[in-house]
Amino acid sequence: MLAVALVLASCNKTATTDEANADAATTTEATTETPAVAYVFNEADWVETDVSAANKEYPILVKLPKTAKIGPSDVSPEDLTVTINEETGLNVSTAFENTIEEALKRFKAQNTGGTSGSTKMLKEDANGFMYEELATEGFNAQYRFYVIVKAKGEGCYVIHNHATGAVAGTKEAAEKMYETIRSSAKLK
Repeated sequence: MLAVALVLASCNKTATTDEANADAATTTEATTETPAVAYVFNEADWVETDVSAANKEYPILVKLPKTAKIGPSDVSPEDLTVTINEETGLNVSTAFENTIEEALKRFKAQNTGGTSGSTKMLKEDANGFMYEELATEGFNAQYRFYVIVKAKGEGCYVIHNHATGAVAGTKEAAEKMYETIRSSAKLK
């Protein structure tokens, strides 16, 4: 309202009640956006899920939330996307490496290597790793992970949270999600 009065005063006008109220209503509407909801991990909501029900090329059993939706990836049609909620999701894909160790080495180098100091390794396990993308100006820290499952024959399967699906929540929720997926992922 003060801004309207100042603008009108500079034009030698006075603000009417209707003009001031209209400006206040516009301002109120612009600030009523709902903030993103952080993911809250509840282990009771997670059940063993057969990923091959969505695509037979992925004979994997893994714990996922009961409400998760599995479908083809928009980015790469041969991959799968697991939608956990609006802010959190996973990708399921294949890797050409023949051992879990080789696949982990490549994905670590791609995602945490370099000298920028923008990532911090949080956990390293025999079949996965979790890291933090450190907060930068305008961006909060994000928690990402990769879990590898050895395929029958050649290659491996990869389960990771995708670029737009870094766990939007606390480090604790991200760690619980990683541990649940890492400890439950197996061939069917």
